[in-house]
Amino acid sequence: MSLLTPMDSFAHGLFPYGQSRRQVIVLKAYFDDSGTHNESDVIAMGGLIADEPVWALMEQKWAALRDELGIRKMHMSACENARNEFAGWSRDARDKAIARFSDIICDMNACMLAGAVSRTVWNRVASETDLANQFSQPIDFLFNVCMRKAMEAKRVSVEGTEKVVVTFDSREENLGFWNKLASGYQESWKHKVSSYAFGSMVDVLPLQAADMIAYEIFVHQCSRERVGGENPELRPNFRKLADQLPIHAGYFTYNNLLEYARELSGPLSNGLRSG
Repeated sequence: MSLLTPMDSFAHGLFPYGQSRRQVIVLKAYFDDSGTHNESDVIAMGGLIADEPVWALMEQKWAALRDELGIRKMHMSACENARNEFAGWSRDARDKAIARFSDIICDMNACMLAGAVSRTVWNRVASETDLANQFSQPIDFLFNVCMRKAMEAKRVSVEGTEKVVVTFDSREENLGFWNKLASGYQESWKHKVSSYAFGSMVDVLPLQAADMIAYEIFVHQCSRERVGGENPELRPNFRKLADQLPIHAGYFTYNNLLEYARELSGPLSNGLRSG
């Protein structure tokens, strides 16, 4: 069974995860995108949310493994396709690197968050509604989806509101809109949003972990598109991650994206529309 379900099935719910903790700790969410090139059938954004101590330990382990392997960053697309720093690596060596980095993610007390939409569905709905006037690109729309998901994340065992720091991999061509939208969330959700930021995968190690989640979501949804909406088997790495961490991810079908687009009204800078 697919772990990706239609987005409207959980769009307005809370995303529970984590073990019982008595102290209030700021949560941190990191997101990256995948499939933004024009030839891609699917656009995806995904990442992880966890508390500060969990991320601190993850960064220590990730940096040590990165240095051991002699690479600047773990980038899934490059690793899978033997490009850039992974050029000349055997398939076995690349698989072992992926497995070791995913082990670090599996050891985290975290939750995977993601969203995806097919370019065909996006283009169809955009041609029939005002959607493209609100979001010029599907990745802008998924930014809104993931920002909202981070805001709605809450550990069921923690009473009260936990503030969230959200960091996205920086895309220069989208930063103007993303900053406007994120600042709207920060203004409207003062009780929830601690801060937001944009960074590079090289400098912000958790974005490399987010890249792995985004890539797996992207590949899975591409497989789903190729088989006409059926639920394909998860890739071994995705299955491994899903067996260890809760995941709240979904794709937008034509019907629920159309419904969403028809309900749009007013500027999105207030950050109040969920996805």
